[in-house]
Amino acid sequence: MIAELLFVALPFAADPRPIPGDSLLARVLAADRAHDGAMGALPSLHVAWALLAAFAIAARWPRAAGAAWCWAAAVAVSCLTTGQHALLDVLAGLAVYVLAARRARAWEALRAGAERVANSWREWRVGPLRIINHGAWAGLAGGAGLLIADALVGPRTGELLAVCGAGLLGAGLWAQFVEGSPGLLRPFGYYGGVLGIAAGGAGLALAGRDAWPVLAALGVAGPWIQALGRMRCLVQGCCHGRPSPARVGLRYRHPRSRVVRLAELRDVPVHATPLYSILACVASGALLARLWAAGAPLPFVVGAYLFLNGVTRFVEESFRGEPQTPRVAGLPIYQWNAVVCVLAGAALTALPGAAAPAAHLPTAGGALAAAAFGLLAGCALGVDVPDGRRRFSRLA
Repeated sequence: MIAELLFVALPFAADPRPIPGDSLLARVLAADRAHDGAMGALPSLHVAWALLAAFAIAARWPRAAGAAWCWAAAVAVSCLTTGQHALLDVLAGLAVYVLAARRARAWEALRAGAERVANSWREWRVGPLRIINHGAWAGLAGGAGLLIADALVGPRTGELLAVCGAGLLGAGLWAQFVEGSPGLLRPFGYYGGVLGIAAGGAGLALAGRDAWPVLAALGVAGPWIQALGRMRCLVQGCCHGRPSPARVGLRYRHPRSRVVRLAELRDVPVHATPLYSILACVASGALLARLWAAGAPLPFVVGAYLFLNGVTRFVEESFRGEPQTPRVAGLPIYQWNAVVCVLAGAALTALPGAAAPAAHLPTAGGALAAAAFGLLAGCALGVDVPDGRRRFSRLA
């Protein structure tokens, strides 16, 4: 799956070297090339599969280990000498093998890192205000997202800032209606952010502006915004999973975490759903960036974002375990939202539209706007009045 994702997101090609002579081996190589092409070069699956085969042979028949590894090394060398692959392709194939053969170690490294972040809550009091360290992730997400979008659509910084502001407002209002409670006075909800951005795009259209470039640019930036935002989720304990086997779960211990305070799951392994989401966002982000680079129609980019997010969110929700999440007909409300996103995204991909323009460096105005919006998002999601009892006063 990783290799297929790379084939699409990074369409590297390897032009094979000319075949000298007319020997038997030359004819065999020519016959092989007749059923192959230059695309899909990185990573080299010739190398990855050869190494995995050698790994399996060595584990099953230890006496044949030396011959198996020599054969795999010969395959890798032949990829270079015949010009079937470049050195970068071979190294990428090696990386795929290492990841597949050491997948348990790779997951443990990710899981352990996520658990450290999940228990990293810090807070500081400044008069009646409290500054929580997880707000930095929200600020980074908001600022980076606007900067990415600005690099895609050019000098439309004011419109981007207005639409992003509508998204932040929508996230706060949505959560008040869906999750608001005395214990959650200022939550933020992803789907409210989507609706807020959609409302901001509608506002641009009513003002006579073409909203598709702005919405599509935010769609490409969306997975990266959400991936960084999920780091905040880890610290805060929101969007957490239900109890899980110890080898895959995170243990929350900080008393401020929602996992401890609301779900009462202190030191109980729970599914690493924010981490699942981050990994899904990286894959979606790579695909959406490729769509933009390929000049896909702008409505298609927006629809692809909604579709990919809906599919991955539906799966993620099956592992989540937040007690305050409403359920409808046996499913969490967010799974129903994910279904709506999939259907809406599929419909949008059928609409005609202008091709995505070429990306460029962010504008100076975009960089300033990104910094300002990042500060606003960081304060909204990381600064509160802990002794307050009014709506929006407390984050935890």
